[in-house]
Amino acid sequence: MGCRTMVMGNVCGPEIAPGRGNLSFTSINLPRLALESDHDTQVFFTYPHDILLKVMKQLLQRYSVQAGRTVRNFPFLMGEGVWLDSEKLNQDDSVVEVLRHGTLSIGFIGLAEALKSLIGQHHGESIEAQALGLKIIQYIHVTGGQITEKELLAYQQRGLEKYGDKLDGIDVKLDGDEVELTYYLTGEPFERVRRITGYLVGTLDHWNNAKQAEERDRVKHDVP
Repeated sequence: MGCRTMVMGNVCGPEIAPGRGNLSFTSINLPRLALESDHDTQVFFTYPHDILLKVMKQLLQRYSVQAGRTVRNFPFLMGEGVWLDSEKLNQDDSVVEVLRHGTLSIGFIGLAEALKSLIGQHHGESIEAQALGLKIIQYIHVTGGQITEKELLAYQQRGLEKYGDKLDGIDVKLDGDEVELTYYLTGEPFERVRRITGYLVGTLDHWNNAKQAEERDRVKHDVP
């Protein structure tokens, strides 16, 4: 999706958008966690850590599959030099050194609905709900970052255990040891954005009639 392809942060090279993208993403269903918590906020906060851990392992598994491919498997992205550094590769070269410029992302959906389930109001209906919403987002951000660092280190270590005796004189990155996790947090107060058919936009000027009609039919909420 276009809303997930523009990335900036890069621990492996230049922080630019062209020539890079998001490799995989998974969204956490917050309303489901809230429903399973049976309206108990304390119980709700026992779920995200395990969910984030599972998602991170899932993303790394996806990355390991992608990193095991060659330029020949990506004739346009790699064969035509679209991705950073891909112009240096031959058809049968591994793409792992190129994919390290990409990102893996953990997102979430349904913050408002989760808040309604937990305390009966969403972040646009009360200060209490807004504070709880921000607390949930902050928890996901901080905990996700901690898990990411730990899991990537473990992932790197597994690579060293597998290939360590073959690395004499070889200077390569191992299976995603420098893949950066990014978070796409909606609800920021700086700019109003709307999501329709999977895309985030800030203006309605270029929407077709059907999309504009959908926006008009939506329930609008005031922020306290």
